[in-house]
Amino acid sequence: MKRKHTASTTMFKVIALAAALTGAAQAATFVPLISSDNYPSGTNALSFVATNKYDSTTAVLATSGSQGMTVNYFPPNTFATNINGAAIFNMEYGASLNITFSAPVDRFVMNFVANGNTGSTIFAATGSLNDVSTGTSYFTSSAPLTYDEGQINYSGSGSFDKLVISFSQLPSNAPQWAFGSDVANVGNLGDGGNPTVPEPSALLLGAVGALGLIRRRR
Repeated sequence: MKRKHTASTTMFKVIALAAALTGAAQAATFVPLISSDNYPSGTNALSFVATNKYDSTTAVLATSGSQGMTVNYFPPNTFATNINGAAIFNMEYGASLNITFSAPVDRFVMNFVANGNTGSTIFAATGSLNDVSTGTSYFTSSAPLTYDEGQINYSGSGSFDKLVISFSQLPSNAPQWAFGSDVANVGNLGDGGNPTVPEPSALLLGAVGALGLIRRRR
């Protein structure tokens, strides 16, 4: 006997599809945000926990050096063109930044400032998934005024759950860095754009719209 197709059956299928897409949409792009409530300006630590601008994924940002990092907060254009908000500074020359994500991501975006003024600073970003390398990319700087500035905009061959950012070519002065986000989107680089997948709420709204269209066609 042929099963009767009802609007409720259609709704269930649409919502199930939206739920499946929501699960697949997790953590495409990671833009780190550091909370001033958890880490007041001037806090010194070996690591900081950052939230993602786009979803619930978190990341631990840790230094390879023994002297830790310091976090400070800056209004737009008071420290650097492309870091507005929190910036973490390494306190040990040449130390790298080791990032561990709570779930695999496809892309990582973060702006940097290096203690040089010739535009010659180069960073290497090496990703891995389950401790298997997913590749290395190199990111160069410009020299707008006082410091070399640039952006780590890393997307390896597939997802990654760890990322190591280190100097590939040292700046003209002391090999030190500051990393942060342009949360105000007033710099030249911004935060790297929107994530590559829609938000869960948008998916659900699309599902409801699809259901309405199906009903009108019946």
